Amino acid sequence: MKVIDVLGMHITDYPLKEAIKLSLKYIGNGAMNTIFYLSSQVLLDAGENAQQREWLESMDLLLYGEPTVLDVLKENTRERKSEIRNDAFLHEYIKKLARGKQSIYLILDSAEKADSLEGYLKELHPSVNVIGKYIWEEGSSTAEDLVNELNDISPDVIISKLPNATQLQLISENRRMINASVWVALLYERVITKKKKVSFGSKLDWMFYKRLFKRRVNKYEIEKAESEKLDDDLPEQEDVTEEATSEEPANENKTAE
Repeated sequence: MKVIDVLGMHITDYPLKEAIKLSLKYIGNGAMNTIFYLSSQVLLDAGENAQQREWLESMDLLLYGEPTVLDVLKENTRERKSEIRNDAFLHEYIKKLARGKQSIYLILDSAEKADSLEGYLKELHPSVNVIGKYIWEEGSSTAEDLVNELNDISPDVIISKLPNATQLQLISENRRMINASVWVALLYERVITKKKKVSFGSKLDWMFYKRLFKRRVNKYEIEKAESEKLDDDLPEQEDVTEEATSEEPANENKTAE
């Protein structure tokens, strides 16, 4: 485990085994814990939006969902990138939930995507227990309706795949009102494949965000280094309090004369 500074955000990075162990402790602990997947786009948006940054830093567990993030942050070990491409965390987590007979509820923005995700989870483990789905329709669905639905069903785990800003807001503003143990927010741009690997949509979009993220991180690191150097170069302020105090009686005597 280590804490990484990314565009001013402090992200705790857990190895796969630690992340799995921590996520399983969330089940039935009396609070709803949150797991949120990171991408270049998610980090860029949070770096420019103070509210999104606050919401992102409030998540209990942050996971890299895109290998290019590791490239930019120079955390690009072959093993870590392979774990991301093979969706290793979700594979292992779903197996643990299936064996423990925990229930899962899905939230997506289309029935087709919801069916696809359910099929994917059942490929990971045939006995996975998906007990319901909610189709979030932008402009007509409300957080109140979603919370009521979730509390009527009371799933152990919620898995969502919505636009990143939308699910950040839904989780952050409603987590204390939801009767569930864990909310897992997958990347909106990820694509479910039969090969059980994570892929993304448009390659052009993927490359654009990678390059933009790299430029922003490099700029941030340069500005941070310059700021730290400036602080180190500043002369220490002299303590004039004692000198002023010692002169005070003399001034008083002069006045008295």
